[in-house]
Amino acid sequence: MRRPAAVLLALAIAVVAQAPPARLAAQDDADEEALRDLVSAIARSWTRGDADGVLASAAGDGVRLQLPGGGSARQSQRRAAAVLRRLLSAGEGGRAGAGMVSVVGGSPPRGFGELLWESGSPGEPGVVSGVVYLGFRMEDGRWRLREIRLL
Repeated sequence: MRRPAAVLLALAIAVVAQAPPARLAAQDDADEEALRDLVSAIARSWTRGDADGVLASAAGDGVRLQLPGGGSARQSQRRAAAVLRRLLSAGEGGRAGAGMVSVVGGSPPRGFGELLWESGSPGEPGVVSGVVYLGFRMEDGRWRLREIRLL
């Protein structure tokens, strides 16, 4: 009789041990969906040339900007908005769409997204296209933009 009790106990432990990963997977899915929605909102703001909209989810201590021909430095939200306004106005007529999005884990969780960006009119000379890397960290239950890199 002791053997069936041991088997039942082992099965109960196995079932309980499986529950947390299922909850974590559901949370990961929710985090990725929230991040995907945020990257899509940033893409719409980028297309409109709305620097403040791009930075609406920025971390309180600023955003690291890395632009072609420049270094990489953390900027206050106000300074980052000024830099982005110049960049976005120079690419008038540009479009951005959300690309790949991924939650990469960690504590606190980190994630990234990409914008596929094209400035100018298709078929016209001077069209520039590229990828904008967006780095995020979960802070107070919300994704916060920490980094923008124009690749």
